[in-house]
Amino acid sequence: MNPTEKPVGIDLADAVVLGQQAIVGAGAFVALAAAADLAGPWAIPAVAVAGVLAAATGLSLVRDPSLVEPSSARVAETAALAAAAGVLACAAAAYLAPDSGGLAGRCIPAALILAVGALRVAFGRLSRPAAGVFLALTMGGLAFFVGSALPLLKLSAFPPAPGRPVVGAMAACGLLALAFSGFGHLVARRHELEPGYTARNAVLLAVLPLAVIYILVVLGGFGVVLTARPMLYGASGALVAGGGTWQTSGFAPLVLAAAWTYHPAVRWAVRLAAVAACGGGLYTLLGDASGEPVQPARLGGVGLAAAALTLIVPAGGLLRLAALAVLARHAIVHGLDAQRGSRASAALAAMYIVLFGALAWSSVGSSMARGW
Repeated sequence: MNPTEKPVGIDLADAVVLGQQAIVGAGAFVALAAAADLAGPWAIPAVAVAGVLAAATGLSLVRDPSLVEPSSARVAETAALAAAAGVLACAAAAYLAPDSGGLAGRCIPAALILAVGALRVAFGRLSRPAAGVFLALTMGGLAFFVGSALPLLKLSAFPPAPGRPVVGAMAACGLLALAFSGFGHLVARRHELEPGYTARNAVLLAVLPLAVIYILVVLGGFGVVLTARPMLYGASGALVAGGGTWQTSGFAPLVLAAAWTYHPAVRWAVRLAAVAACGGGLYTLLGDASGEPVQPARLGGVGLAAAALTLIVPAGGLLRLAALAVLARHAIVHGLDAQRGSRASAALAAMYIVLFGALAWSSVGSSMARGW
């Protein structure tokens, strides 16, 4: 930003709305089901750890503006943006048309990316009122789901975590780095905060309440899967919303869970919430891919890469690729800062390296892991 320009002031409440709107899509409607598949009940502490880690990372980025320069980890950042855009587009398509498959199921996400990218070029940054509407639709749908599902929860129904619980929890925590990665959008706009407010407060208020919401969604999903429909709990591990469909094609896990709450309206509320969250998040993410003002060439490059990924990579693979790229970028950026003597950055870099290793280990398959 040019220091001679006067920033457009936004207050703390607006900053929190903008931050949460950028964060919530990939988390509540995508990553939580995959994390629960990896870690079972251990996904709950994994969400808490991932939230605290995201908050600490956001505070670190706010403290040292040089850490947010994209040149520090350009390759990892570009990969993360393209894969995350693919994940959000796949999720939006799956919630829009859960039964679509085959070539159509792969073409819809690619078409969404191209359409949203064109809208981003035409209309620019998402306005604060529009972000508030998207967030209100999202939180309303999640509240409806949690309120219908939590009463079904019986803690006695929780089974042991699948496989090695600690390794699974670490891999789930790494996967959930993607669920909170949207805080970077808020950090990038820290100069626009009105005097008297700080980006630090905005990061904390955007990230930590969402961690609580994510935990409630996980508990609601377990309440449905393990109590209301226990026969759907399979050998693959505890899922938020049952079934591993996200691994091979699209993923609309909360739609399935909502259908089992005995409240038909919950299914439609969750679907609307997911489309609002993933669509709004995709719009914001593509803007981050080009910066402000919008750079059509860069946005088009990231958009085309994301569209291509959705055509050739299964949705579950995209999810892991995006999370690994996010972890790699944070490890690189904070590792470079650690060389300047920052102990906090050294600790964060070490944590991201460990989570990257755990998620990469889980991605090679359980059979290979047992062989090692």
